[in-house]
Amino acid sequence: MTEAALRRGEAAGLEAVRRGLGSSTLHRTLFQIGIATGDLELANEQVAWAAGKPEERQATGWETGAAASAGQLRIAAGLRRRAVALAQRAGEDTAASAAASDAFVLAVIGQCDAARAESAAAKTSTATATVAAAGFTLGYCGDALSATALADRLLELYPRGTLEKHVHAPVIRAAAALPQNPAQVLSLLEIARTFDRVASFRTQYLRGQAYLRLSRGPEASAEFQYILDHRGEDVLSVLYPLAYVGLARAATLTGDTGKARTAYETFFEMWKDADPDIPILREARQEAARLK
Repeated sequence: MTEAALRRGEAAGLEAVRRGLGSSTLHRTLFQIGIATGDLELANEQVAWAAGKPEERQATGWETGAAASAGQLRIAAGLRRRAVALAQRAGEDTAASAAASDAFVLAVIGQCDAARAESAAAKTSTATATVAAAGFTLGYCGDALSATALADRLLELYPRGTLEKHVHAPVIRAAAALPQNPAQVLSLLEIARTFDRVASFRTQYLRGQAYLRLSRGPEASAEFQYILDHRGEDVLSVLYPLAYVGLARAATLTGDTGKARTAYETFFEMWKDADPDIPILREARQEAARLK
């Protein structure tokens, strides 16, 4: 989604709010537009709208996603605890879902020990998104056996589920294959191509990682570039900023050091307030330094 499209969406959304047509979905969209465009005032206005309302828990979830996407994991953890507490007051149990979301982020940034521990709380869930996130986490972090078991369980729970069959289970199996057999990742994800746009960037990110491991720079670059060109599909995804690291690594493979430097610099700017001890951030800094 282009900057102009985002601004048009912002104008239409604000006009709807002015007319009293605001809803949680609309305010969430405006929050996401604020984050995507760097308009933190706009984003904070949506959080303020939800304060003291039943929607406050949802708004805290928006903030959590934004913090995690910016690499601010300590802030995100505090917000996540607050969202869970708000849900419990409302009689909802979101602990497993929150743990799975945390585990996913920890996995892709390179903190697999913590990710595996967080995913344990989600293993007995029956919620598709929770099981899918836990399965991805375990597979990405090298526990192929547990990940495959969750993929099987998801299909047992929802044998007729289109997304379970064509997106979530294949993604889990592909994540499990990535550490040892990147070529298999590509074949496993063929069934998901039709549904790439609703996969929250997981299919493109896994393909990109597989191509990097296979030293196929141009193909890897195309997958990561897709994520960067379609942020609107999942504005708060941590995979969006991480796609810049993938793009930089792909450009390095092809010898395009200028493109690699630009991609690294963009990532560092997006993560300028990130926790400094995140593994992928440290790795990216070392890789960028070697280009000079």
